[in-house]
Amino acid sequence: AERMAGNGNIGRPHFAAYLVHTGAARSLKHAFEKYLKNKSCDNTGYWAPLPQIVNWIRGAGGCAVLAHPLKYKFTRTKLVTMVDDFIAAGGQGLEVVSGRQTVRDTHALSELCMQKQLLASCGSDFHQPDQPWAEVGNFPPLEKGCRPIWELF
Repeated sequence: AERMAGNGNIGRPHFAAYLVHTGAARSLKHAFEKYLKNKSCDNTGYWAPLPQIVNWIRGAGGCAVLAHPLKYKFTRTKLVTMVDDFIAAGGQGLEVVSGRQTVRDTHALSELCMQKQLLASCGSDFHQPDQPWAEVGNFPPLEKGCRPIWELF
């Protein structure tokens, strides 16, 4: 797993790839389902408080962006509440395009982004090769009226 990560940080995807490489799992999905999801190495349920996370990002010179907000599957009311909490914590941006999503979803996020006067980011949600939903650099442009986050840099 360490060799597969190269000079980067080792994460669960590297362990999953190792399990596939050694034949212990048939696929990355199988490795996650059988060995890595809801197991002792799965730390996805443990997060620092939102204000602390935003402070870390901004303290490092970054711009705090709420990533793929539709993946939380919140109602509109809960999504707006989350965005408001993020803004109150010092958050500055909203990812309005993330991987494959409908034009309607992109429009709704663009409207929310503009309404809350957040910077807009976009991306393909690429994490590793061979994921059909997330080809690196393959995503639609931001809607007119959204202020791109890269204008800060």
